[in-house]
Amino acid sequence: MLLSQSIALKKQDLQQRCKKRAREESEEKASNIIINVLKKDPLDIMPNEFESIRQSLYQERRKQYPKCPTSIEDTRTALESGTFNAPAEMVFAFRNDVIMDSDVHFWLRILFGLPFLRPDQVPGFFMIDIASVSPLDSRTELFEQYLLKHYIEGKDFPPSLWASDEIDRPRTTNCCESFHKYFQDIMNGHNPNIFKFLHKLDSLQVLTQMKLNAIEQGKPAKKRQKKLKKESHWDKVSKQYKEGKITMFEYVKQMSYKLF
Repeated sequence: MLLSQSIALKKQDLQQRCKKRAREESEEKASNIIINVLKKDPLDIMPNEFESIRQSLYQERRKQYPKCPTSIEDTRTALESGTFNAPAEMVFAFRNDVIMDSDVHFWLRILFGLPFLRPDQVPGFFMIDIASVSPLDSRTELFEQYLLKHYIEGKDFPPSLWASDEIDRPRTTNCCESFHKYFQDIMNGHNPNIFKFLHKLDSLQVLTQMKLNAIEQGKPAKKRQKKLKKESHWDKVSKQYKEGKITMFEYVKQMSYKLF
């Protein structure tokens, strides 16, 4: 009991110290502030606790900013007082250079559903089903020829590399790209500063150790609600397709609907 209370007090102290640094260093990323504090005084925290502290730092910083107007009267008052004056050289304009073509939009949606098929199903579906809904447009014709040459019949990126009907298979390379981006920030030249490099590695070790602790305790980071809804939709549609309740075309259409 006393041990748990001591840990809770240490976590509260961690949050307060992070808030203080967030007020003093307004340009520093919230996550970096927490990592730097943890490097000086190591403390085992879970990913959800890390996220909670990070959000509290944003809320703490918002207290220093002027409140946004909530009515027309407040907006008029704010503009008259000059609180939200923009630089004279700044030009505000709304432009829409892309005209949404419903036929092209629908065709692209079907194309994005191809990765949910088995590799052997892709060529036939591309040649027959996608060709049947392809709009009469020179741009789509060029794109289809490119896909056919490099992704369907060609050996550059055959369907065996990117198509699978296994729903739980990763569909993006976000984790790899995030990791590479982190190291790209370190390697900003051919000869990076060794001290900055070691500092970044220490920061990465703090995050890695935090995630390992969560996994060991059976408390991995929770998935976002948007991702959970997407996976639930995919499972439902995949089950309907395997039971023969919907056609392959409808299956691809519905799977691509929740892809973004």
